Amino acid sequence: QYVRPALKEEGGLPAFDLGRRAEWVATALYSLILGPLAAWLLNRVTPRQWAQRRTMGGLDGFLVSAQHKQMPVSLTLNTGKVYIGPVVSIPDPRGEPTVLKLLPMFSGYRDSQGRLALMTDYEDIYKPLRQGQHAHLPGPWSEQFHLAIRADTVISATLFSPAIYAQFNPNWEQE
Repeated sequence: QYVRPALKEEGGLPAFDLGRRAEWVATALYSLILGPLAAWLLNRVTPRQWAQRRTMGGLDGFLVSAQHKQMPVSLTLNTGKVYIGPVVSIPDPRGEPTVLKLLPMFSGYRDSQGRLALMTDYEDIYKPLRQGQHAHLPGPWSEQFHLAIRADTVISATLFSPAIYAQFNPNWEQE
């Protein structure tokens, strides 16, 4: 009933109202066509990683960046335990609780003064598995070692470089 008078010449409405209604109808039709078309076009030209990073929190953005650079991260948990390794999957911010997955290279702890003490080198375990000597593990061997960590237990996260760590701790591999 609102549009019909604008499309037909019916009596009872002033010409100004008929013209205004026709403009509104045309504007609504253009919006219905141009809105989805513009959204589709912008989604095609906007880089996906850029858009994802803009909507992520600090820890999630850091983990995405580390995964993109293929750098291992060092995660210190609220228990003092430290895990170092490449990020396998980033937490889904909508999931509760948010969980990240890591393939551990090293693990250890922070001492009372906050210094890192590495205790376990997983590379000794991984070497034979990479060479095909796996003891009938189901699926890819590396999935058997993925470590799921709740994001709310992470106190600090940083990129980890074994070469730089070795400069500060020359005898760490022997210890």
